[in-house]
Amino acid sequence: FFSVVLFPASDALVIAHARMHQMLLILFLFALGTTVTALDCLHVNGENNVNEVCCPAHTHIRAPDMDMSEKYDAESQACHGYQDSWTLLSEADHVRITHTIFEEMKVKPDDQVFEWGTGCGTKLRYLEDYYNASGMGIDMSPNSLRYAINNTERSVFCLANGKVLGWIPDRAFDQVFSFAALYLLGTIVKDISESKLCVVLAELVRITKTDGKIIVAGNLAGVHLPEAYFQRCYKRFLWKKYPHALSMHVKRDFQWFPPSLKHVFGKNGPYFKSYSVIMKRMA
Repeated sequence: FFSVVLFPASDALVIAHARMHQMLLILFLFALGTTVTALDCLHVNGENNVNEVCCPAHTHIRAPDMDMSEKYDAESQACHGYQDSWTLLSEADHVRITHTIFEEMKVKPDDQVFEWGTGCGTKLRYLEDYYNASGMGIDMSPNSLRYAINNTERSVFCLANGKVLGWIPDRAFDQVFSFAALYLLGTIVKDISESKLCVVLAELVRITKTDGKIIVAGNLAGVHLPEAYFQRCYKRFLWKKYPHALSMHVKRDFQWFPPSLKHVFGKNGPYFKSYSVIMKRMA
């Protein structure tokens, strides 16, 4: 069984290491009389002299978004270790998915990674623990972000509307990703340029550095969007904005994620049709 696992240790060792690491940090801070506080800005090595990205002064969360915000707040009770709010997956399942995404990105030490829809922040926690990198995550759930802030060291978390990203400078992040979140913006529209998801996808490309990847993983086809939606967005909208500078391909999740996740993404799993979109910015 463990011969097919894609992360560097058994489930028990990975989870035990994380819990021990966080416990030592808490004890250290307690001994110093220090409380864990949120960082507002992330130091980055962006292009065009971009060296810092700070959380927006305004969240841009409007009344129509409040229902989703409250829903995510309720789900934040599942935050634990590397366990995110998608409770269908175990803690070890989340680790396998996270490791697969970061290996595809070829994350390096000291990279800065942006996560759209960070939830409990557990993927950025894994980024810190096993890649010695840091990130910025945005979400609309204050409770989830509180957990994320208290369980990471170097990453920054912002309460923000993911549909409004103009506060982020161009080419700021080495890599960008979202898991089981971005597809929720999707709607079938006559003009693809009017789709919120496609517009946000263009923004994610904008904030990615040259040679960086943008991964939109865990798109639950059959629930919201067919795979063809992303092909249409790429050909009719993104390619016009980034001609000859952007590649895209789609991977079926049951083939991409490790066999140990077949209970979720396999033929008899609830999300057999789930897929991931992988783009690379080339210029």
